[in-house]
Amino acid sequence: MKKTLIFLIFLCSGSVNADNYILIPKNNNPYDYSINSQSPSQSAADGFNNGVKMAKMLEQGRQQREINQARAEKNKREIEYRTELKKFYDKPETLNDENLMKLMILYPEYQDTTEKIQNSYHKLGSNK
Repeated sequence: MKKTLIFLIFLCSGSVNADNYILIPKNNNPYDYSINSQSPSQSAADGFNNGVKMAKMLEQGRQQREINQARAEKNKREIEYRTELKKFYDKPETLNDENLMKLMILYPEYQDTTEKIQNSYHKLGSNK
């Protein structure tokens, strides 16, 4: 407190230039820079772990895009299959074994449904 008061008196007197004085804190220990920083090995490990996380996120994104693309393709195929079935509904004279076999070849994922239609067609044909 006394040192500060004396310094202020010198400063106010105008005979002492304040730029010539350096205030030194009482704690003269050097600053330890390692307190706020990681060791090089820890920093490298953190960088590697962050890289692995980013790679996993990219892989998950790619897998999700593939899943979405497969769903879109499946929906598109289903719409095409239903369109073909609607053609048979609109023109029943085109419904025959040959066209049903073509439908099974074009859309093998719907083979069970096509076989059910074919069986129903045969049952109806035998009742005529």
